[in-house]
Amino acid sequence: MKKILSFLLALALLLSVGAAAGAESPDYYGIGLRVTGLLSEMVQNRGYLQLFLTGDNLLDLLSTMFNTGDYDTPVAVYRLYQQDPREWMKSLMTDEELDQLNALSPALQEQVFLRVSGTALLAQLNAKQGVEVLSVVSALQALVNNPSLEEEEPVSYLFIFKKGVPVMVTYSWHQASGMFIALDAADTESQTALQAALQPYGLEAIPVDIP
Repeated sequence: MKKILSFLLALALLLSVGAAAGAESPDYYGIGLRVTGLLSEMVQNRGYLQLFLTGDNLLDLLSTMFNTGDYDTPVAVYRLYQQDPREWMKSLMTDEELDQLNALSPALQEQVFLRVSGTALLAQLNAKQGVEVLSVVSALQALVNNPSLEEEEPVSYLFIFKKGVPVMVTYSWHQASGMFIALDAADTESQTALQAALQPYGLEAIPVDIP
């Protein structure tokens, strides 16, 4: 009997370890909430905002559009995939810029793509909402250091909120960064609507289970 109980205990321990190993590692969702929480704190602190933004119109926009107080409770989370980001970026370049890019070594071309891809995508999405919104989202960025993040290629999650502006969190080497993406409310009502909005940018949105 003791041998059977010992075997069952060992089996239970093995299963619990296996279940833990099967969980997502690193914890993209938990780290992402730290990022969205920082952005929430930023938009609530007028003194902090005045360090980066000038003009009452921009500060008022933050109060009415961004400061919603629900950035700790996403209603949906999507992992974003861009099938061919390099071709999408090339489509935005002029002929002169393409010539300059092609004249670089493969290593330097890769550096250009890594530095510009996320910035270009966010700028394109936010520019649709006007200059003032673009100014606000460009001024606000939250950074979280985390040694468990060891991504050689960036991984991006989109956090959707009931009232708040969506946040894209990008995970890279030892760091997660977050910025607002001012999508229309209708664009985030469902996966189908979101996919239609992101399709022109070569993005695919895959739902992520919320713990």
